[in-house]
Amino acid sequence: MNSLSALLAILLMAPAMAQQTEPVRLADGQIRLASVQIGSSQKEVTHRFGRPIQKNPIADPMFCNSEIELKYKGIRTYFCDKSLVNLVCTVRKYATPAGARVGMESSQVIALYGHPEILSKDNQTELIYRSLTSETALVFHVENGKVNSIELWCDFT
Repeated sequence: MNSLSALLAILLMAPAMAQQTEPVRLADGQIRLASVQIGSSQKEVTHRFGRPIQKNPIADPMFCNSEIELKYKGIRTYFCDKSLVNLVCTVRKYATPAGARVGMESSQVIALYGHPEILSKDNQTELIYRSLTSETALVFHVENGKVNSIELWCDFT
């Protein structure tokens, strides 16, 4: 299924969504995965996911004094000055507060959260739920109608 077909399927599966003009915006407390959110400390993330399998300092940090990447099984995190700025999860084990997880149908995500901002690129569709009050977002990466990763995202620009 190409990106256009996936987008059309999403629109057809959620008729009420097509009537909304503005994408849903979430409270910051909803932009979490496994009780972790943007701004969580390295200590909090390590407490939740355990010892990382890989720790990579970023050689030339662009936006902060120090950047580091911590990798766990099915999870990649990035920290700026010891605060979480990005998390990507590719395993079904962890869920959002509403119960969304990797492997779900995109229509199930929309039923949980409402009408998203939709971006299609490179045979993949992104369902984007931005924060009401901060520059963070919960992003569901969808391929062939199913969530293949969930991202907690922070806009530095």
